[in-house]
Amino acid sequence: MTNSSKKIAIIPARLNSTRLERKLLQDLDGKCVLQRTYESVLSSGLFDEVICATDSDEIVQHAHIFNASVQMTSLAHQSGTDRIAEVAQNFSENDIIINIQGDEPFISTEHLSKILSLFDSEIQIGSLCVKINSVEDLHHHAVVKVCRDKHGRAIYFSRHPIPFMRNIPSREWLQHGNYYRHIGIYGFKNKTLQELAKLEVSPLEKAESLEQLRWIENAYTIHMAEVSTMSIGIDTELDLMNAREYLKKLKT
Repeated sequence: MTNSSKKIAIIPARLNSTRLERKLLQDLDGKCVLQRTYESVLSSGLFDEVICATDSDEIVQHAHIFNASVQMTSLAHQSGTDRIAEVAQNFSENDIIINIQGDEPFISTEHLSKILSLFDSEIQIGSLCVKINSVEDLHHHAVVKVCRDKHGRAIYFSRHPIPFMRNIPSREWLQHGNYYRHIGIYGFKNKTLQELAKLEVSPLEKAESLEQLRWIENAYTIHMAEVSTMSIGIDTELDLMNAREYLKKLKT
């Protein structure tokens, strides 16, 4: 990371969600999910700018209520990466762009600092992972796994456990090797981000429904940093209930 590079956090914020309707505007103890995410990122003090990127007038109105920086983007974007790339066009190609999902109200400074630290060297894309300790998580298709090389670069992402351990019962795999869960926070050199936004959907991406496989198929390198804790994202009604309980415990 050069001294002249800015660190920009962009939060893609779609209103519609398939598993939890209008989740970014759901209430968490007096603040909506998006507001808590924005304030968590802002309070880290790690970024030159924090921006919400949305195609929703309603999201814009809510963002103005809590004085967030917000930018309207095209309705045509198919992914959060495309959405943040539009906003990032306003910045230098050497700037570091961090993509933080709007449904991460408890995103930690540790996670944000860890991904930024990857850009002390010349890398294209960075992301995070955490060790899997639960057999249930290992075999749950909603939990994305990542396999890395000895330099910490992602080899492959999958909804299935990777690697497959031949001749060992799957319930015992965690006893014989390390497995890692992908945390969906990404960092990009802006030049790389703009290139990624121009790529066509790839066969591996279609197969697993994982956008990052498009980048690997196109020979981009994703460097992974390991963290000690999982972030608490909100995808379902149960996640929302757990988040509300978590906030209650913090107040006691």
